[in-house]
Amino acid sequence: YNINPYMTQYRMEVVMIRIAICDDSSTDAKRLRSVCESCDLPDTPEFKIYHYGQDLLAELAACNFDIIFLDIDMPEYNGIRVGKAIRQIKETAIIIFCTSYPQYAIEAYDCEAFHYILKPCTRERIQGILIRAINKLGLIRKYHSIKIHNKTIKVPISNIYYIEYCQKHVIYHLTDQKIETTGKFVDIYDELKKFGFYQIHQGYIVNFEKIRDFAGYTAILDDGRDVLISVRKKSEVLLAYAKYVEKLT
Repeated sequence: YNINPYMTQYRMEVVMIRIAICDDSSTDAKRLRSVCESCDLPDTPEFKIYHYGQDLLAELAACNFDIIFLDIDMPEYNGIRVGKAIRQIKETAIIIFCTSYPQYAIEAYDCEAFHYILKPCTRERIQGILIRAINKLGLIRKYHSIKIHNKTIKVPISNIYYIEYCQKHVIYHLTDQKIETTGKFVDIYDELKKFGFYQIHQGYIVNFEKIRDFAGYTAILDDGRDVLISVRKKSEVLLAYAKYVEKLT
């Protein structure tokens, strides 16, 4: 299996990956763990299995899980409720729903779920998703330095949605704020393109990881914001994005 080329630059960063599996079916939970353990990953994860959502939540802060697989149909606390509670406790946790019920997919993304998989989970499917998740963990632990006057601010790369260049001003559009400074757009792009960023317009660099869809000459991001694509670059951008997604699957 071809490991994502982006993975190598994070391998030293991700010392231990902690994975929780929460499923009221002991058979399904053990099967999923076995599938994960059979995957060709750069590091050996540490696992813990839960059969009740409330037990997982009780230990979440102390155990500091990086990736959490959730079933949906569970007693008392269903997977959606657990996912929303996880997001309140640990914002950076990667939540992957693994269920037999396709009808909850839209609701699952209210928890900012990383993926939604239907059972049974195959090794090929799980491996591709785990590699993407580990890549994201690498980005969470990577920072981009932004200089503002005499100060330097370190921003998690995973928090950068897109960067705008307008009249010599550089505007970083982050998860919950904007940071405006000055700088060379080309230098910023040279630094970030190895992390999955792409210049889609003379004035915009976008994080491919944040793109949810395309509409006309616009890239629609996963938080609803949209970024303009250059008319002359549209075909190039779509091809580059397709190659980016292919590498992650």
